[in-house]
Amino acid sequence: MIIIGFLLIGLIGGFLANLVVGGGKRFQTYEYWAAGIVGSFVGGTLMSVLLGEGFDIRIGGILGSMVGAIIVLLVYGWWKRRSKA
Repeated sequence: MIIIGFLLIGLIGGFLANLVVGGGKRFQTYEYWAAGIVGSFVGGTLMSVLLGEGFDIRIGGILGSMVGAIIVLLVYGWWKRRSKA
């Protein structure tokens, strides 16, 4: 059940991170969904462990997912621009 939660929060987090980072048009749909899922897993797990909430879906994990997705999109955007140059 927690995996489904990570996926759903990751998809939403990726969409919102795309709005923050790319203004809604910088990345393709599959790119921000993937970044959201990876960011959700990394950021959500890190925040849940740091805040001592365990692996339940709570507000710390959701905020960590958002921050993780933003960081993943920023790094991916930098890498994508660098590889084109």
